[in-house]
Amino acid sequence: MPDVSEEFRSLGALRAAHLDLMRHAADGRGAEAQPDAGSLRAFIARAVATGRHLADDHEREAAQRILDYWSAELAATPDAVADDFRPSLLAPPLPAAGAEASGTRKGRDDGEEEGGRIDSRQAIRLAALARQWRDSGRARGYLLSGSALAKADDYSWLDPDIAMLVKASRQAEHEAVRRSSRTKNIVIAVLGALVLLAGGLAAFAFQAWNAEKAARAAEAEARAAEEAATWNAESDRAELREVIGERRSPQADDDRARLDDAAAFIAGLVRGGVLPLTQVPESLREGLDAFVPHPSPDSRPPSPPGIPRFDIDRLIRQQTADVLARFNVSPVDVGDRLVIGTPAPQQNGADSEGERLAARVPELNGGTPEVRRAAAQALVTALRDDGLPEAEQKKVTAVLAAAAGDASMRALTVTGRLNLLFVLSEIPAVHWERDGWLDLKAQARRAVGDLTDSRAAGETAIGEDTAAYLRRLQANLGISPAPSQTVYPHFVGITREQAINVGRLLRSVGWRVEQEERVRVGPDRSQVRYRQGEEGDRASAELLAADLRAAGQTDAQAAALPQITKGVLEVWLR
Repeated sequence: MPDVSEEFRSLGALRAAHLDLMRHAADGRGAEAQPDAGSLRAFIARAVATGRHLADDHEREAAQRILDYWSAELAATPDAVADDFRPSLLAPPLPAAGAEASGTRKGRDDGEEEGGRIDSRQAIRLAALARQWRDSGRARGYLLSGSALAKADDYSWLDPDIAMLVKASRQAEHEAVRRSSRTKNIVIAVLGALVLLAGGLAAFAFQAWNAEKAARAAEAEARAAEEAATWNAESDRAELREVIGERRSPQADDDRARLDDAAAFIAGLVRGGVLPLTQVPESLREGLDAFVPHPSPDSRPPSPPGIPRFDIDRLIRQQTADVLARFNVSPVDVGDRLVIGTPAPQQNGADSEGERLAARVPELNGGTPEVRRAAAQALVTALRDDGLPEAEQKKVTAVLAAAAGDASMRALTVTGRLNLLFVLSEIPAVHWERDGWLDLKAQARRAVGDLTDSRAAGETAIGEDTAAYLRRLQANLGISPAPSQTVYPHFVGITREQAINVGRLLRSVGWRVEQEERVRVGPDRSQVRYRQGEEGDRASAELLAADLRAAGQTDAQAAALPQITKGVLEVWLR
C-alpha cells in the first residue's frame, strides 16, 4: 500500500509532476540523466494513490494514461523486476471524493482538452519508438508518414521525444513531396523531348519512304522496259516461225510436251551423275540444254564435283522405259542409244556392291509388296546401318537423289514416293556432312524443295506417312529448321525472271531470301560472300553455294570478305 501522505491531491498536481519528470529526462540526454527504477517506482506509487482523489471519469482516464506511460518506462529500465511488468491501476476514489466530484463539470480539464481521448497503449508504443529514434542518432528509418504521422500528432503533448519525432517526420514528408515534384517535372521534360524526337524521326522516315517509293517506281519502269523488249523479241521470233512455216499442229505440240517431260527425267539423271552426258543421244542434246546446268559436254564436266559416275545402264534403261510408257513416248524418240532391253556392257567384268544395290532402287516403285519391302530394307541397312563402305554408300545415295528429282518423283506411284522418301529419311544427318558429299546433299535438298512446292501447288499428292518421312528428311538435310543467316541476292547479266526463279528455289530449301536486286557491276562468276573469320557463316555459305550449283549456277563458290556483316550472305548471280 503506498504512503498516502505522498500522493498527489489532484490531476493537475499529477500532471505537473509528470511534466517535471519528463523535462528532467529530456534535459540530461544521457543514460545518467534517466530516472532510476527506484524513482520511477516511487512516482508510480504516488500516482496510484492519487486515484483516491479523482472521481471524475475523464480525470481518472487522463491520470491512468500518465501511469501507463511511466509503467512502460519502468519496465524498460535495466533494474526492472518481475512486479514492474504488472500493470499499475489507479486506486478507487474515496466516497468524499465522489461527493466532491458530483458538482464538478462532466468534461475534460485543460490538459485533457489538449490531448483528447487517446489510446494509452498507442502512447506507450509511440514513446518507445521516439526513444529508439533518438538513441539511433535520429535514423530516417524510424520516421513516420501518412496516417501514422497524422495519428502521432495527437500524442505530441505527452512527450518531447514524440513531439520531435513528429516534427522530423513532417519535414521528411515535405522533402519527399518536393523530390516527387522535381521528378515529375523531369519526366515531363524527357517525354516532351521524346515527342519532339519521334516527330523528327517520323518526318525522316516519311522522306525515306518517298525516296524508296521513287526508286521502286524507277526500277519498275526499267523492268517494264526490259519486259517490253523481251516481248518484242519473242514476237519477232514467232512471226519469223510463221513466215518460214514452222507452225505445228496441236497434236505435235502435245507430243513435244511429253518428250520434254521425258527429257527432264533424263536430265535429272545427268545432273545427279547417274548418266554421263556423253551417253545422251544426239537427238536429245538440244532439248536437254534447257534442263542440264552445263550446255555441252565440252564446256563442263559431265557431272557436278563430288558426284561419282558409274555404269548403271540397266537401271537407266528400266527407269526410262517406265517413264516413257507413262508419257506415251516411243523409245525411238529418245534415241537409238537407249534401246530398251539391250544389255549394258560390264566394267572390269563385274559391278561393285554399291552399283548392284543401286540397281534395286526401281524396286521401290514396282513389283510385289514383298519385293518393295526387301529392297527398302536392303537400302536402309546399307545406308543407315553402314552396311556398305562410305564410297559405295555414296553411289547408292546418288541414285536415290536422282530418283527423287522433280520429273522422276512425279512419275512414281504413291507407294513409290513413300518408299523412296522412307529410305532417304533413314540416312543419318551426319552422313550428309561427310567430305565430298556437299553437292550430293544439295541435289537431295533441291529434290525435297521441288516436291514441297509441287505438293503445295496440288500437283503431287502424298499421304500422312509420306509427309512425315519428308519432314524427317528436311531435318536431316538442314532445311528445317532454317539456317539463321539472311540471304541478299544480287544479279547481273541474267533476267529478273531467272533471278526470281533462283530465289524461289533457295526459299524452297529453307533459306531466308530477301528481294532480288539488279546491279550494274558484279564478279565474273556466281558467288556467295560471307564475313571472313565467321565459321558458322562459312559453313552456311558453302552449303548455299552448293544449292546454287544444284539450281543451275554451276560455277557458284563461297568467298570470304571482311566487310560483310555477320549473319548475312550476299549472293551474286550471273
